[in-house]
Amino acid sequence: MKKKKVLLALLASVCVAASASAFAACNNNGDSHDSALYAAYQTYKESTDNPMSYNEWVEDILEKIANGGLPGPKGEQGATGKGIKNIELLEDGDGKYFFITFTDNTTEKVYLENNEG
Repeated sequence: MKKKKVLLALLASVCVAASASAFAACNNNGDSHDSALYAAYQTYKESTDNPMSYNEWVEDILEKIANGGLPGPKGEQGATGKGIKNIELLEDGDGKYFFITFTDNTTEKVYLENNEG
């Protein structure tokens, strides 16, 4: 799976570097393959048991890019968030306030700005 992600990252970088005209340009051998893109295809072809043809592979990459891009590497785990577990509208000698209980069980009083009744 990791090999597949590395390969997809390689493919994405090659695709970004290759312009649309590169797909139709001829190299010194007279064929219509962009050499960097074709080298990436050869790497792909060697890494799978049932590879797509070159044209199918290019179309598949272009479709993935058109639909939001190829998946990138997994990012680092972010900090655990803090949400609101409960809110109560209460009143004491200082006026009305929201008593908020957070998902980490901390609490906070938030007095209403206009506490005139």
